[in-house]
Amino acid sequence: MGCLSLVFVPAGIALLAIAAWMLSRDPALSGAGMEARGEVVDLERSATGNGKVAYYPVVTFRDDTGTAHRFTGSMGSNPPDYRRGEVVTVRYDPAAPDNAVIDSWAARLLAPGLTGGMGLLLLWLEARALRSAWRARRRGA
Repeated sequence: MGCLSLVFVPAGIALLAIAAWMLSRDPALSGAGMEARGEVVDLERSATGNGKVAYYPVVTFRDDTGTAHRFTGSMGSNPPDYRRGEVVTVRYDPAAPDNAVIDSWAARLLAPGLTGGMGLLLLWLEARALRSAWRARRRGA
């Protein structure tokens, strides 16, 4: 159990820290987020690791100064989640509008949620193991 503690606790803490960092970069949660109307202008085709294809939305929008920006969504899917010409809500930081994201739960919160959830799972498993070891030691004493 000692070796697992050396792995699970630091890994769990690191995953929680990474999830917090990911959330801090979210334009809507950082406090500097702006909202704009964007349009899906293309679907970028990309091969995945297992030989399949995913389609990533390419979105254009104008920031609050009227400057046009273009970005590729961070989440691809097959079949595509979006169609060309579809209007989407975009979240962006005015200081870095090129780091915009489509305002959807999956695009903004899925990765930090999974990362943080794995960190919590590792810490919970470690807490259960320590509790079991502590109870076994008390019964043996």
